[in-house]
Amino acid sequence: MKLNGNKILITGATSAVYCRTKADIHIFSKSLRYQLDKVKVFEIIPPLVDTEMTKDRGKGKISPQKLVEEFIQAFKNNRYEVNIHKVKLLRAINRISPQLADKIMKDITI
Repeated sequence: MKLNGNKILITGATSAVYCRTKADIHIFSKSLRYQLDKVKVFEIIPPLVDTEMTKDRGKGKISPQKLVEEFIQAFKNNRYEVNIHKVKLLRAINRISPQLADKIMKDITI
């Protein structure tokens, strides 16, 4: 899913509703940041995290601990949109070649 030009949140051939939900959360978080001047609104954009819900899905998942560690670092630096782990790389690839990023994400099952 692309938002605001080349901003990939998540996509996958079998996950349209999930993708829509993530896109809605992104736009909602951004709107809250604009409206709530004195409140910090953080958005975490993680890859697949190794949880009970994802135990039979995908490879290369990150641990919940790794997600928390990366978020805490971003929180300390007041980074409001927090790309976690592989998402950072995917965003960079998408800036250089949106077609390549689409190809990478096309076959991922969420």
